[in-house]
Order: sequence, then structure tokens, then C-alpha cells
Amino acid sequence: MIWWLLGAALLAGCCIWIVMRQPHKRRNSKVVKLSTVRGKAGQPSRQPCSLCKKKAARLSFYASEQGQVVGLCDACKPQAERRGLLQL
Repeated sequence: MIWWLLGAALLAGCCIWIVMRQPHKRRNSKVVKLSTVRGKAGQPSRQPCSLCKKKAARLSFYASEQGQVVGLCDACKPQAERRGLLQL
């Protein structure tokens, strides 16, 4: 009779140990994988220029006279330099 109880306790202990070893699924985690946010290509989206509104692959950021941050494409950089905007 004691052997049956010891065997059952050992079996239950092994089952609990196996279940506790498995990695837990984190469904409510606040960590987000960048690959899911950026999409499959992994390329950042093209942003529009603040002056001409054309989408550019690379923007240069400046502080305007009102203190706002503006992103300018390569074609609009001379306008920013003429206006005396501060490059960030």
C-alpha cells in the first residue's frame, strides 16, 4: 500500500515538474517585437517632407521659427538654410 502511495506521489511530482519547466506564453506582455511592427520587409516607412509634402527616404530635421520640428528632404534643405533654421 505504501509503495502505491509513493509511486503516485512520485508520478504527480514528475508531472508537476515537467509542466513547470515548459516556457510560459506571454500574451499580456508589454514588450513588442520590432519585426511585427515594422512589417515583413523591416524597412521604415517613408515620411513626407514638411514643406513640399513629397515622401523622402531620408529627412533632415530642423527647428522652425515657432519651435516646431520640421523634417525636410534634400531638395528643401537650401530653403531651411536661407531661413536660418537650426538643424537638430
